[in-house]
Parts: sequence; structure tokens; C-alpha cells
Amino acid sequence: MKLITTLCASVLLSLSAAFAAEKAPAKETAKEESFTGWGQCAKCSLGLTAACQNALVVTKDGKEETFFLAQNPLSQDYHSNLCSGQMQITVTGVAKGPDGEREIVATKIEAVKK
Repeated sequence: MKLITTLCASVLLSLSAAFAAEKAPAKETAKEESFTGWGQCAKCSLGLTAACQNALVVTKDGKEETFFLAQNPLSQDYHSNLCSGQMQITVTGVAKGPDGEREIVATKIEAVKK
């Protein structure tokens, strides 16, 4: 009798775990996007930070939005192109954060060809 009870309990636990896994919402993964705008230094050109950091000012639907580029090797290597002025660039990466504090973790930065 104990064996049958143990088997039934095991089957019920397995089924409930399977149903729970099926109903669990899938985690949303952040998707990579491309943004084009004016790249410049958030400290030197924009006066928004205490230390040099790349920023991208994007105009969309008549509104300007400033994205800060996360400090990673790609962004740091590209900073010499932006600290002395501004240039039109396209940044590909994952954007996160609320409006006004948006940040892009860049995976690619390139100048816009005219």
C-alpha cells in the first residue's frame, strides 16, 4: 500500500511540475536595435555628466532624446572621435532604462557616411 501511495504522489508531483513549467511566462530578452543621431561627449559638449562619456542625441517624431553609451571597451575606444566635437553616428546595441536616463550597451558604432 505504501508503494502505491508513493508512486501516486510521485506522478502527481511530476505532472504539477510539468504544468507549472508550461504556464511560466518566457523571459523577455532585450533585443538589439540601431540608433542614428549626433554622437558627442556628455561632459564636454552637453554638460550632462561630471566625467567624459559618449552620448547619442536622437531626434524622433520632432523630439530629442539623449542616450548615454555604457562604458565598455568599444565605447571607450570611440570616445576620441566624439570628445572634440560631434559627428553623426549609428550605434547598434541594447537600450535600457527610463526616458531621460536611457543607456545603450553598444555592440557596434560607426560614422554615418555622407
